[in-house]
Amino acid sequence: LSDHVRIYSFGNTSRSPITLKHPRQKSVTHMTWKPFDTMLLAVACADAILIWRLNPKTFTNRVYDRNTNWSEERWSGLHGGCISAVWSNDSTYLLFANRDQPCIYSVRFATRIELSQDGNQILRSYGAETQIEVYNLCEVSYANDDETRHIGGSIHNMQLSPDGKRLAVSFKSLFRFI
Repeated sequence: LSDHVRIYSFGNTSRSPITLKHPRQKSVTHMTWKPFDTMLLAVACADAILIWRLNPKTFTNRVYDRNTNWSEERWSGLHGGCISAVWSNDSTYLLFANRDQPCIYSVRFATRIELSQDGNQILRSYGAETQIEVYNLCEVSYANDDETRHIGGSIHNMQLSPDGKRLAVSFKSLFRFI
């Protein structure tokens, strides 16, 4: 898996692609744009989820502002790297799943208007310090007539419906030897 993300612009622009790279951005597994915000991208990596705020006026982007006191947020109790992530339609939470775990977690985000160091108003997002397990999708078996079906287990991918009312989840193949 690659450690880089390239953003290409389409339409009436001759802009070169933007490359997103960060030391924690290893083995990118999934990406999702924040609904109603064309400049915020969540990138799921082997051991982190990076939230990128793109700057439409420049060709370079940073995951944080070097002029502020920045520190990463670490969530404890998680095992394996992030395999899939999706924003809620109202942009208040991020659902994500970890490699080889049958659970979907949620991190809540709050936004508020603040004053920057130069006195301009900016919209800033803050993530909760802890994740919450919202779905446990452990494998279950259903028997009918002559067949037993196994559903659940390790998550492969997930997508939220456009109206935000349904979450589609696919699972890794369950190989069985008899």
